[in-house]
Amino acid sequence: MTHRLEPLLLGALLRALSGRSDAASVSDALNGRLREELFSVYCPELLSDRPVSRDTVRKAMMLAEPAKFADLCSRITAGLASRLEGRVVAADGQAVRASRSSGSEGAEGSAYMIMNFYDAAGRVCVGQKVTDKKTNEITAGPQILKALDVRGATVTADAMSCQAGFAGDVIKGGAHYLLALKGNQDRMADEAVSLFAMHEAKALSLEPVTELDHGRTETRQTSVLKASLFSPDILERWEGLKDGSIVRIIRDRTEKSTGKASSEVAWYITSMAPVRENLEKIAQIAREHWSIENRLHWLLDMRFSQDRMQADDPAYIANRSALNKTALAMIEHWRFWLWETKKTPKVLSVKQAMERCEQPKEALECLCCALGLL
Repeated sequence: MTHRLEPLLLGALLRALSGRSDAASVSDALNGRLREELFSVYCPELLSDRPVSRDTVRKAMMLAEPAKFADLCSRITAGLASRLEGRVVAADGQAVRASRSSGSEGAEGSAYMIMNFYDAAGRVCVGQKVTDKKTNEITAGPQILKALDVRGATVTADAMSCQAGFAGDVIKGGAHYLLALKGNQDRMADEAVSLFAMHEAKALSLEPVTELDHGRTETRQTSVLKASLFSPDILERWEGLKDGSIVRIIRDRTEKSTGKASSEVAWYITSMAPVRENLEKIAQIAREHWSIENRLHWLLDMRFSQDRMQADDPAYIANRSALNKTALAMIEHWRFWLWETKKTPKVLSVKQAMERCEQPKEALECLCCALGLL
């Protein structure tokens, strides 16, 4: 028995809006409430009378070519991405911990990784690529970046993507970069520390900022120093750095419940000039990088159980992850739309919005809202 692809994809997306994108949940919904309340009412000719098996859903997710499926998802959510000048696009890898890459042995290091690019303002993933090793983030990042329009943005990334080639691609794309500097660039990291020690008086600094969040008090101080102080060979390799900055952020934390104190120093390089009018912006961009962890990776694991996806087929992993991200972007947009149109007295949490999407007609409204049909 064959089924048309359109209802399978539509059913999978509507079901994913409630956080249930596994083949069993999609199959049950297509044979149950989605069939009864949506397909039978609005488009009875679209879905076959025969039941849709779990294997059928899974095979459809495996056979879809990942690049084309990701492109479809990107076109669906294109209207949600920010086009603001100075927007932040954060890049980082996420492990699908329950997965197993082909030919791997043992649990350690065997999980597939997904390299993601996240539009922090639009709260939408704008690019992804599945890799079978964490170190492959180095090659995955530039591949994704070349397909994105990042003009006017600032691209942030952790130390794994702090590579001269990646920085050069960002500049060629018409964007700035802010990259974490750690042990993967030993010499640059050592020079950054030494240069601040020698030229502390020349650095520009913001007043310390203190905030209470997640049960702890954090005080941050951001300072910048002109990157032209780096060695000539470093400046020659890193495009955009000669006119850029070395960034030091000192974070002092105190746990409110225990009184335990800790301190860390984070180092970055950026193509943004070391001038006072850029200080606040640099500090904010460094903070916004963590939106990819807090608003994307954490939610994918907690609300979509993505880290518990037991699969060894990279196409299935890539497609289901793209489906999850598409659903999450729609949920983020819909929950603010509900509040702005006074349909809810306050902005729903992601969890609350997803619970509403257990109702097929609510899920359909969320989908239509994201597509600009409401």
